[in-house]
Amino acid sequence: MQVFAPIANALHPLCSICGLEYGFVQHNIEVIDKPYYLLGLYSPPSNLIFAQLCVITNFDSSFSPNTNMPSVTTNITIAAPPSIVRKIILDFPSYPQWNPFITSAQVSDPSAAPGTTIKVVISKFITQNSTIVKNDPEEFSWNGIIVGKWFFQADHRVRFESFGDAIAENGGTLNCKVVQSEALSGFLSILSFLYSPFLEKGFKKMNEALKVRAEALVAAGED
Repeated sequence: MQVFAPIANALHPLCSICGLEYGFVQHNIEVIDKPYYLLGLYSPPSNLIFAQLCVITNFDSSFSPNTNMPSVTTNITIAAPPSIVRKIILDFPSYPQWNPFITSAQVSDPSAAPGTTIKVVISKFITQNSTIVKNDPEEFSWNGIIVGKWFFQADHRVRFESFGDAIAENGGTLNCKVVQSEALSGFLSILSFLYSPFLEKGFKKMNEALKVRAEALVAAGED
């Protein structure tokens, strides 16, 4: 823990002024045999973490800790088969027509196969370049990295789950549960308490709009 001595000395006056306590925790994460450290500033009554600093010895840009990281998860049930809901999600050119959160999505290859780059625009002003990780009947997901995994990484997932007992003629379910989530990691994830509410609100708006569009297609006879 001597690695933290200069940091602790620098933080002590600030913590004293703000009435905060600070502590050091070593997380034994068996990834590439490199220790992962967390410096937390927390308030004694609630143990609410205000900040964290990741210090990785023998720095390697490929380091990706396998641990619980900040995440946002939302879900909604839709009276439409998972296939229709997935079709809407993969119809990227139509996003400006219905999606209030991801207002634009462009892929380098229309097949949107894993490895394809995808450029999404969030709320018309945040642009994110990512790579599609999975695209199958159960899940569509992509991964966005800024600078390197150690700095910031976002894993976005949209899952299409069968819901209820109603069965269509083709054997599939007539209803779908959509689970939309994003897991954040890397140094910049320390600010998740600032933008997680923004993500959650945006996901919920997108879910509701997706529900309206999918159920309208079903009412129009789409299958």
